[in-house]
Amino acid sequence: MRQILLHPGFYKTGTSSMQHFLWANRDALDPYFEVRLMRYFKPVVRLSGMFSRRKNPLQLLDMVPLLDDCFAEFPPRADRDLLLSAEGLCGHLPGTYNIQDYSAVPVLMTYLAGYLVERFPDAQVKLLFTTRNSYDWLFSTYKHQLRAQRLTLDFTEFETKYKDAAQFDKVLQEVVTALAPLPVTTMPMSDALRHPLGPGAALVGHMDVPDLVRSSLIPVGKGNEGPSDALWAKFLSINRSSLPDEAAAEAKMHSRKPRTLVGGSRCERATHRRAWRISQDGHDVDPIVSHGQRQASVAAYGLGHARADQRHYQDRNDAFCDPRPAFAG
Repeated sequence: MRQILLHPGFYKTGTSSMQHFLWANRDALDPYFEVRLMRYFKPVVRLSGMFSRRKNPLQLLDMVPLLDDCFAEFPPRADRDLLLSAEGLCGHLPGTYNIQDYSAVPVLMTYLAGYLVERFPDAQVKLLFTTRNSYDWLFSTYKHQLRAQRLTLDFTEFETKYKDAAQFDKVLQEVVTALAPLPVTTMPMSDALRHPLGPGAALVGHMDVPDLVRSSLIPVGKGNEGPSDALWAKFLSINRSSLPDEAAAEAKMHSRKPRTLVGGSRCERATHRRAWRISQDGHDVDPIVSHGQRQASVAAYGLGHARADQRHYQDRNDAFCDPRPAFAG
């Protein structure tokens, strides 16, 4: 292994589209590098989220054992580079659980990058953060949180409360200082969007892949795109209503329409993004995908990927949203 690229976010900077692109093109990219998405690091992502809420360093005592378990279950191949992409490694999205900013990121990256350096001493470890201009990031985050929780602030109020969360330069400077001399680079979302094949191809551009292979990769559409203007205004109205929380969540659910990532007919045949929410008792709250289809997707992953996928289906407390293979019909 010559290179490990850690792409830990940030949220709402095109990460979902990038990860979908990596999965859709996994076969073409496999001779050059392995991909590890959030499904491989769910326990580590959960721990990172806990730390972002409480900032208790004692919580991170479990970081190394959890990473050991993840790499033991799915050991990377020595003859391939490695790309890790999971925005949850930066903790929760600000605005979740009243988290004000990304101040937990420098500490989390110290643990994560330090672990990779020690575990893979012969590899060059690099970090790449995708960023976004402050206004667009705050507005995208605002729409996401309107959908995800009972947020009643208007955007002006939200922007004022969480403006520090969009100051990526400050956080990244702390990361650079903490991790020196490891390379830490950034890629603005606006730059990634200029790539002819989309943000995912821009991310692949940081890996050692022949030009001919890059040009033949399959483009995909937008990933975790926020609600439209009309829809987020409706979500705000629902959140401010007198409906009980459960009824409000159901009303927002029924206001949404499932989206398909589209990148041309070839992409439509090859891959599809599916999202669903599973309640604690195991029944679908948002039945975009049937149980039978989910079981079919597990089989489609193959032996190694199926084990990772099944582990996430067993986690009934989280909203799971990750790239999925296409289904016939």
